[in-house]
Amino acid sequence: AINENTGSLLVSYDHNTIPMQDMFHTIMEAVPHLAEDKKAQQKPSLWNRQKIAKRGMLVSLSIALTMAALDEDDLHVLAGLGFLGFLSLHLNIHKKRIFK
Repeated sequence: AINENTGSLLVSYDHNTIPMQDMFHTIMEAVPHLAEDKKAQQKPSLWNRQKIAKRGMLVSLSIALTMAALDEDDLHVLAGLGFLGFLSLHLNIHKKRIFK
């Protein structure tokens, strides 16, 4: 059933009776714009990783600098390691452009 208010689709089926692949093809034929939406959803996963990496670097570097100013060595080192982790994620995302 398609809910027009939310634009959602509720599918109820018995996986023992109908193979999942057949059900998938039936849904894609009934609602063809779902295939386009699926392609559009693949890009945000990369975008979400980029956002996480950038925000993580910003927050962890801010904490590291604050802890350095407050002379809190252990927390400064911990936040610095967090920054390096997020930097590694950021560089991994952009490795094709970096290593041209």
